[in-house]
Amino acid sequence: MDIALAFTEAGSGTPLILLHGNGEDGTYFAPHIAALARHFRVIALDTRGHGKSPRGSAPFTIAQFARDLRDFMDAQGIEKASLLYDYLDESRLFKGTAEKEFRSRMNVTFVTGDKDTDAAFVKEAAAHGLVNLKGHRLVGGIRASIYNAMPIEGVRRLVDFMKEFEAHA
Repeated sequence: MDIALAFTEAGSGTPLILLHGNGEDGTYFAPHIAALARHFRVIALDTRGHGKSPRGSAPFTIAQFARDLRDFMDAQGIEKASLLYDYLDESRLFKGTAEKEFRSRMNVTFVTGDKDTDAAFVKEAAAHGLVNLKGHRLVGGIRASIYNAMPIEGVRRLVDFMKEFEAHA
């Protein structure tokens, strides 16, 4: 992306991205952000050439706005973190260790509740090409680092493997 999009962020949990119409900006949603932030991680975005976001050199097209949104979400780790946290929130076996308001978008920590099961998961995951999941040496558990170098496909593979492991646990 040739520009950095301006945005306002409030709350925690599942991301909710608010996109304004043409000729408006993220302040359009100001009256609603506090209420929504009680339930979501609210992101009010200023699209290209609107509000505090610069116009940049790319054309003003719907396709460009869509690319900008995709790039913004990638840079924020939104899709990857949401995919993994959504699964953790519904899993019977795996539990996230960070409270929702303090969750990292880049390092997702979780446990099964049993150290031996954690170790078995890490070992089996490695056998399936999912490596470096062992948690901190003092804290234990499991840690998935989903920085920018980790593609969304890698997170999908991890979640699919977690579902399979849970089904056989």
